[in-house]
Amino acid sequence: MGPAPLPAGLALADPVVRDAIQAAWSQAEASPSSAEARLQLALLLDANGFDKAADTAWSGMATLVPADGRPAYFKALQAAERDDLDAAIAGMKQVRALAPTHSPAAWRAGYWHLDLGATQAARELFEHALDVEPTAAAAAIGLARADLALDRTDAAIKRLRELVDLTGHPYTVYLLGQALRRAGRGEEAAALPIRGTPSVPRFPDTWYAALLDAQRGLDAELGRADRLLEDDDLENAHLAIKRALVTWPDNVHLLNRLSEVHRRSNDTAKWVHALERAVRLDPNSFQSQLNLSIALRAAGDQERSLRAAIIAARLKPDVPEGHLQVARMHLVANRPAEAVVALDAAFALGVTDPLEQVQYANTLLQVGRLEDALDRINAVLKVTPTLPVGWIVLAKAHERAGQLSIALESAREGVRHNPGDGALRQLVRELERKARR
Repeated sequence: MGPAPLPAGLALADPVVRDAIQAAWSQAEASPSSAEARLQLALLLDANGFDKAADTAWSGMATLVPADGRPAYFKALQAAERDDLDAAIAGMKQVRALAPTHSPAAWRAGYWHLDLGATQAARELFEHALDVEPTAAAAAIGLARADLALDRTDAAIKRLRELVDLTGHPYTVYLLGQALRRAGRGEEAAALPIRGTPSVPRFPDTWYAALLDAQRGLDAELGRADRLLEDDDLENAHLAIKRALVTWPDNVHLLNRLSEVHRRSNDTAKWVHALERAVRLDPNSFQSQLNLSIALRAAGDQERSLRAAIIAARLKPDVPEGHLQVARMHLVANRPAEAVVALDAAFALGVTDPLEQVQYANTLLQVGRLEDALDRINAVLKVTPTLPVGWIVLAKAHERAGQLSIALESAREGVRHNPGDGALRQLVRELERKARR
């Protein structure tokens, strides 16, 4: 039995999508008994938005190879996208029977049970996934979330600490903070260093990765490049971007990703060149101007870096990153008065990064806004006391205000929170000498 007819709407699709699906359909028609040909056709239909045709294709593959768990797996994911979680959960149960070693069939169903409030059932599925794959971070995080929902807070904290030590991912740090606060340990939670955005990570899933790889078109290529960059696979990211640039040679988003490959490869000249090309193609691209400013700073061209940063800030005045880059370049040129104007604009839009907050406080201190500097740095240290530079700025602010004893106590408090920091210990010694005079 050959494949079902091609979807009627295919003629209106992106030519790249249309050609890939037509080629896969021809292969499946020529080899009606080939499970691999059916798989590729179903993946292409599913990944590129032809849901009904994909459902038919998955059903056809299931008939051809009833012992293969992938058709049931992708049909379950389709059901979840329709918010039919009962059907999705039932589908994953079938997958676990057909492919008992594919842990995502368990942990995905576990998360759906969490959404439905069936916490104990979710916990059992996460434990099953860990039995199948002991290193499955998705299952470990899910189990911690289930433990929190069941008021098993100590167990959740223990598991999350292990994950933080293993991965250091901002999401695990965020969850650990939530668990510590639930346990009434707010100071420990506040001391956790969160670096980056605590969004849910992309959990490994070889079957789902095949679906993502079947996407076609510009958005698919951008997503593919982003995943490879996230995995720090620079060689394949470079190849993927260069291939995409053959079809879309003037796309500034691809050029920005190409520049990121060069940045991570420490090739400053190519990093700058890719962004200069992007800016020539679209001078009004905020991201290109901002990235060019950063690249030019690394190349030592401070004047052009500042000009690009100013353009970026003007293009998107409601986004703090452009203003922050303008401030950085003024600080490099030792112009704190100009820098603080840009920082005022950035922080009025909402900047939460502790290091940026410390830089703001230090600049406020340089221009004589002592009260503002103290307010800012005290707020930072209340949340992040394990930031040595913050205590240094606080101590210097008090010293600048003529409060030497408070400055010394601030430096000593910093050492108590950061006992191994040499700069803080040196500052304590300097302030002690001044206090003895």
